[in-house]
This record gives sequence, C-alpha cells and structure tokens, in this order.
Amino acid sequence: MFSNINAPSASTINTQAFQNATSLITVSLPLAKNIPIECFNYCSNLTTVYAPTASLVNSSAFYKCSKLTDVTLTACTSISSGAFRYCNSLSEIVLPSCDTIGSYAFAECSSLQIVNAPNCTKLSANCFASTPILSISMSKLTSINGG
Repeated sequence: MFSNINAPSASTINTQAFQNATSLITVSLPLAKNIPIECFNYCSNLTTVYAPTASLVNSSAFYKCSKLTDVTLTACTSISSGAFRYCNSLSEIVLPSCDTIGSYAFAECSSLQIVNAPNCTKLSANCFASTPILSISMSKLTSINGG
C-alpha cells in the first residue's frame, strides 16, 4: 500500500477515493478544488493534509482520521457536517477563509483546543460538540444555530 499522496496537478478527486487507506500518512493536493464526501474517512494513520486551494471540505471527508494533526486549507470557505469528527489528535485548526462550519464538523475531536477562523460568519448545531476548546477566534461571526 502507499503512505504518501503527492498529486500536484490533480484538481478533482472522487467520493470515497481513499476511504480506509490505513497506510496513508501524508496528502498533498495543491490544486484540489474540494475534498469530497468520505474521501479520507477511516484513514487511521493520516497525519498531514495540504490542500491550500480547496474551497470546500464535504461531509465526513476526514471522519475518524484519529492521527490527523496538521491541516492546511487556506482557501476553504465551507466545512460540511462531520468533516473532521473524531479527529482525536487535531489540537488546532486555522481556517483563514472559512465562512461556514457545518453541524458536528469538529465534534468529538478530543484534543481540539484552538480554533482560528477569522472570517467565519455561521456555525451550525453541535459543530464543536464534546471538544475541550480553550480559544475560538471568529471576529465576523453573526449566526450560531443551536442544536
């Protein structure tokens, strides 16, 4: 099996493309437009994701990537429901362009303490449920939907 994906020219990826790829450790997709539904879910050894041009992270894209620690999503404007749920090693997330965070997007991320999304305006229900967050920076937040 493979442990690294370096696809410098790939702009599209299929749904569930790398689901259950347990040997996968690093992913570099510098031109990806989005991260599809369940694309990397259950990649239990994935630690690093570099997708600076992806504007959308779809539902359950990184669900249960328990060793994920380093995420670069510079252009991401939307994180869909459950996208990073149960990513237990993720301690900090920086989303400089993100506008919307969906329901349960970071729920049960047991190490998540710092969230920096300065342009985020909308949070959906339970997006940070059961996380030990110490600091949230969202200076443009205008809508918080309860759950």
